[in-house]
Amino acid sequence: GGGRAAAPGRTTVIARRTFTVADLVDRRTGSATVCVPARDEASTIGRTVRGLVALRDRGAIDEVVVLAGDSTDGTEALAVEAGATVHDVGALHAELGPVLGKGDAMWRGLEVVTTDVVAFVDADLTVDLDAMVSGLLGPIVSGTREARFVKGAFRRHHPDFISDEDPYDGGRVTETVARPLINLLRPDLAGFYQPLGGQVGAEVSLLRTIPFLTGYAVEIGMLLDV
Repeated sequence: GGGRAAAPGRTTVIARRTFTVADLVDRRTGSATVCVPARDEASTIGRTVRGLVALRDRGAIDEVVVLAGDSTDGTEALAVEAGATVHDVGALHAELGPVLGKGDAMWRGLEVVTTDVVAFVDADLTVDLDAMVSGLLGPIVSGTREARFVKGAFRRHHPDFISDEDPYDGGRVTETVARPLINLLRPDLAGFYQPLGGQVGAEVSLLRTIPFLTGYAVEIGMLLDV
């Protein structure tokens, strides 16, 4: 993953598993929420939420929020059953009309985040959630770094069938479109391993100063604007 330090324009690559759950439990600053945007994720939402609730019960984070709405497969009910606080994103800023994809859901979801720091994670991850959440939040809350924004990464295997030896497993769109454009136009961001990945940790106050693009443009837009 890559963490953005407080100094303007400075980025730092942080090795995987630098931070642990213990760093979150003993954090020196900030309360933390993990938000999960989810629509029609019944097959995975229960597992994801249970893993996050276990972190909450250990004192590593303060709240688990699922940003849902319009699911047809019972995602919301499964998330509630697993222990999350579930919000219908369509009811947040309802005056703005229908929710325009993931980016809009994330932006509206900030309204219900009351903590200092937030991490957004995808509902369908099959990774070690302890390691992922610790990596996203640790650089911000542990007090050992002056990070305000962290973008995480994980190994992809399907549908690309990437081998464990391949260092460029960021996904087809990342490797064939996003990375060449970033290298050309924003080389200062070239160190981010998965620039289109949805796993992000940040100070809430920082996120409230940037625009959120609608749909899946939110990932690259957030990185560029921060």
